[in-house]
Amino acid sequence: PTPLAALSPAQLRARAQEGDSGAATILVEAALDSWSLSEAERWLARSGDARLGLERALLGARESEAEALREVERLQLEELSALEAFRRVESLLARRPESAPLQVLRAELLLWLGCPDRASGALGAVPAGAPSTRLQALREFTKASLSPGAPELSLQDALHETWDVYRGASWTWDPSAGVADGRGNGMGVFGLSGLLSKSAGRRSGRFALDLELRFDPQARAGYAGLLILERAGDGLLIYLYDDLPMISRMAKRDPEELRARFGGRNPLGLRVAYLMRGEWKPFTDDQLFPAAASEWHQLSAEIRPGLLQVRVDGQDARPIRLPQSVQGKVGLLKWYDLPASFRNFQARALDR
Repeated sequence: PTPLAALSPAQLRARAQEGDSGAATILVEAALDSWSLSEAERWLARSGDARLGLERALLGARESEAEALREVERLQLEELSALEAFRRVESLLARRPESAPLQVLRAELLLWLGCPDRASGALGAVPAGAPSTRLQALREFTKASLSPGAPELSLQDALHETWDVYRGASWTWDPSAGVADGRGNGMGVFGLSGLLSKSAGRRSGRFALDLELRFDPQARAGYAGLLILERAGDGLLIYLYDDLPMISRMAKRDPEELRARFGGRNPLGLRVAYLMRGEWKPFTDDQLFPAAASEWHQLSAEIRPGLLQVRVDGQDARPIRLPQSVQGKVGLLKWYDLPASFRNFQARALDR
């Protein structure tokens, strides 16, 4: 008979099906080595006298895989560095190519990094054993993130030197002009996505953020502004919106009456909300401002313990009491499948 070590995987599976415990043992060991743990379970019962030792090895492999996943998710969700998380996954998969959870996380990170085409291909390659509900959710996110004509971000793009991408969408960065453009849906609630400044780092205590943003005049509306994230699902959102129909409904005023009141231009809305466990939680009334004549709008926020002061195109908003402390990585955000452009973002410390 042919030695087991010389058999192909298909031949080993056939022998294991016939009751050859030695063939089943080899299949389990190979599956454990590549972290194909559902495959290891499949042949475990047929492994004969080696079963007890293999069960212990399977338990150890599960613990190692779970620890690796926790480390990647820490980089993604706590450190908010999706690219570093992706690189870690790639390194792990080079050694453990059949890990279904790692393959799913790789696809999610590609989507998070603004690469929906690559994410779609990665989802198609996920081996058996991955949670079907999570796969389906990622496939739906992938479809929602595909924006016709929107470029897919390269993982070698210069953008990654300046920004950490937050929850996908399609982003471009012109270093010479200092302009970031975002379009397409993000993975967050209401299509939320953003860019987090690497140079600004984490902020806490007293600090200020400044930004200029521009809405696309051809779009039906625009929602964009400032983002402060303690972790992936928790932070403070400070943003402007140009959406006359919605403002008209909220103010219970005729759109043309509103335009006349605000100098013949659409008023801008200011909204401040918390992101809590991934959910949008507004906690104060919106404020309206006349839009500046310039296409670029200035948005500034000064954060102090318990207090937020926002300025829109040089005009002070009403001070806002903050029910909890604000800290974390800082950057810019957009909502929905609505384009927005950004420039002159900066974070600075406040003396008092």
